[in-house]
Amino acid sequence: MRGRVLARDGDVAIVRGERGDTRVPAGASWRPGDLVDAGEVVRASGDGDFPAPGTETARLPRARLANLQARARALAAVRGFFAARDFVEVETPLLVPSPGLEIHLDAVSAGGGYLITSPEYQMKRLLAGGFERIYQVCKCFRGNERGPHHAGEFTMIEWYRGFADLDAIASDTEALVAAVVGAVTGTTMARVGGRAIDVTPPWPRLGVRSAMRQWAGVEVAGDEPAAALGAAVRAAGIELDD
Repeated sequence: MRGRVLARDGDVAIVRGERGDTRVPAGASWRPGDLVDAGEVVRASGDGDFPAPGTETARLPRARLANLQARARALAAVRGFFAARDFVEVETPLLVPSPGLEIHLDAVSAGGGYLITSPEYQMKRLLAGGFERIYQVCKCFRGNERGPHHAGEFTMIEWYRGFADLDAIASDTEALVAAVVGAVTGTTMARVGGRAIDVTPPWPRLGVRSAMRQWAGVEVAGDEPAAALGAAVRAAGIELDD
């Protein structure tokens, strides 16, 4: 990006060029070089002193802004949902002395400890201490999980409802998803992979055997050896890592 750049406090940019002289200890001056947009450096709001959309310097990342706004509405809906049901929001440590014990999750070490793979253990201590309804929205970290559907750092929503059965938790899940979809889209329809899905509760509830039969075309009894189950899954045309 070259030329006049309009920025506000909080904008992030990377400057490439030759550093010049400066008399300001905390500042620096730069001779002409390249300015690389590393965030919302130029804001095409069309108001104030900022350029209107369509001008050379109007480079507002509209899709990114829309995603951030949708995310903010979703998080507000999550907190409103739990507050209306008398859940208490908690905040437990992200850096812990010992990671979880799940053998298939790789914990990330940091600062002489580990970043949490989930807030489960810390929240269960609160549950055992008498906090019957708690929830948390927090960052979690898992090594070796980066891919199209996973990230090493991600946001998790976890909640606990003491003295409740599985059906109560399932109902929570249905109502929570419906509340978030409504806040983000203004409807009961969610779009996933090009499909429109009505999330209005109640949802169909299937056992594992019925779900595998209906959606994967695989019959399971529950006691198959791993190799036999893997062969059945591959025979149904589903990719499976070795």
